[in-house]
Amino acid sequence: MSLEQVIEEILSSAGAEREKLISQARSEAEGIISRAKKEAERRITAAREEAEGRADAIVKRAVSSAALEGKRMELEMRKRLLEDLKGRVMESILSRPQEDILRKLISKYGAGGERYYTCERFAQELKRIVGPKFGGTIPCTGGVVIEKEGGNVRTDCTYDTILEDIWNSNLPDISRALFGGDE
Repeated sequence: MSLEQVIEEILSSAGAEREKLISQARSEAEGIISRAKKEAERRITAAREEAEGRADAIVKRAVSSAALEGKRMELEMRKRLLEDLKGRVMESILSRPQEDILRKLISKYGAGGERYYTCERFAQELKRIVGPKFGGTIPCTGGVVIEKEGGNVRTDCTYDTILEDIWNSNLPDISRALFGGDE
């Protein structure tokens, strides 16, 4: 299963959660707006004696502020959902048999590699694949770094880098799939 298929699988399973979180954020925003309107009405009654025009300005500021706060809360909720989804994608990758994934990465990107590096967690799998060309462990979540030309060229095929590249290039599509077409 490719990384894109894993992302699609997780995106489809996140649909119900997406709706729930967006509904909660919208409900909270409506509550904030409702409370802000009540506060504005109270202020209007007290301020009416002073000046009707001043009361209108207070209402506008209160509603605008509440709307901005609601939008901020919704954006924060979306950000947390996206971060959670990205973490679940990584967990899904890490739960798969690593030797097959490492072999595929080396086959695709590692021709002529002189040294191969991975995280401590998957060092034994990489050693079985590359034998004496195993260069050691590096700080990463998984995947492989391939060193060529006497160490002058390194190809970073770590999961962190691959997921970040795919995530960034597909973020608009991911956001549309989760939150609808307004992204």
